[in-house]
Amino acid sequence: MFGHLMINILLALLWCLLTEQFAASTFIVGYLIGAAVLFVLRGMMGEVVFFQKTRTFLKLLVVFVYEMIVANVQVAWWILRPRLRVQPALIQMPIELETDLAISFLSAMISLTPGTVTVDVAADRKSLTIHCLNVTDIEATKRQIKEQFEKPLRELER
Repeated sequence: MFGHLMINILLALLWCLLTEQFAASTFIVGYLIGAAVLFVLRGMMGEVVFFQKTRTFLKLLVVFVYEMIVANVQVAWWILRPRLRVQPALIQMPIELETDLAISFLSAMISLTPGTVTVDVAADRKSLTIHCLNVTDIEATKRQIKEQFEKPLRELER
């Protein structure tokens, strides 16, 4: 996976050199062309999970941006109402992630989503303590975090 990513980045940089334009848009076009080249040559390069992981990453990114927008609207609504009716909670959520990088990404995504913040990672790295601004169903909140954020991160971790 990492080797294919580096090849794709090198192809994107090569595209920038060939076009003599070093803009972000040129790099993105070069990256997409490089991905197409790698896709066509995937038979010669062996099994390429790069494309599956890229798709998983893009889905995770879209879900994260969507959840961040929804959370911003919810928090703004809670704050702007005449009466602040929230039910804050500290949630102890077990996690199945194995690497520190994946745990850090999960913690960051939780903390970047308005209304939630990761308070602590257990010493054994098997659970997170999360503060939520408004929780009506703790188990539903845990399931949502696991399904939307942790599951794709586990796929990317493999």
